[in-house]
Amino acid sequence: MPPLAALVLLRGNRSRELHPSTGRTFWKALMSNASGLITDDGALLQRGSFGRARSLTVLAQEELGKALWIYETFEQA
Repeated sequence: MPPLAALVLLRGNRSRELHPSTGRTFWKALMSNASGLITDDGALLQRGSFGRARSLTVLAQEELGKALWIYETFEQA
C-alpha cells in the first residue's frame, strides 16, 4: 500500500511516487479531457459519424478509468 502522501505509478518496470497535489492536478486533467471527448462525441453523433463518436467514447472511458484509479488510490492511502 502506498504511503499517505504518495501514489506509486508503474510504467514498464519503473515506479514513481506522486504527491497528492500532483495527483489532484493529474486527476483534474483526466476529467477535463474525458469531458471534452464526450462533448466532441456528441458533435460527431449529430453529424452521423457513429464510428468516430464511438472511438471518442472509448477514449473517454479510458480517461475516466485512470481518474478513478488515482482517486481510489489516494482515498485508500
